[in-house]
Amino acid sequence: LDQTVVLANVQARYEALEQLAKAEGMKAKIKEYNFASKNPEAMAQGDAEFAAAKAALLLEASGSEAAVRASSACTSYGAVLSAGFKELVGGAKEKAYAQKEKADSIKSDKADKEAYSSAAKILSGADKAYTSGEYEAAFDGFESAEKHFGEIYNRVLEKRAAAQAAIERAKQKVNNTAEFAAEADEIAPLEEEEK
Repeated sequence: LDQTVVLANVQARYEALEQLAKAEGMKAKIKEYNFASKNPEAMAQGDAEFAAAKAALLLEASGSEAAVRASSACTSYGAVLSAGFKELVGGAKEKAYAQKEKADSIKSDKADKEAYSSAAKILSGADKAYTSGEYEAAFDGFESAEKHFGEIYNRVLEKRAAAQAAIERAKQKVNNTAEFAAEADEIAPLEEEEK
């Protein structure tokens, strides 16, 4: 046998294994999110190609056949994931923008500039992914933005509450001092200085 053919087969088998690992991960994600019913035809096609790729590797058939089948499984599973995330992304987007509005309502962009700017970039990236049809990336981005804006809102709210409490304590001290001075004046009034 020509060594070039042997090496090409080994490389193709390696690529098939890589694609199978990728397909396995996609399949796990489909199961995690319960997406199998979102595109049943693509799911069935993916499962068939996945099984065929595994069988080709076990039978030590040509590596290129296994690689093509594994790649096809990834394409089919990708269609299932895309359909599933397309349904979820709208709700994730709404939640992200709701958290941003809460953060905006207490001027978080001024109170926590760096974190706000970072969260805004994540949100912008999610919007771009959504527009270009990359629904999984958009979903992940919107979830991340929601989390970040929520954390920013809570942090700024906490800082404001601490500042307000400090103001109240200072006001109380001023009031206590005024009351003490009034009591002291009643007990021992100061004589007015002569002019």
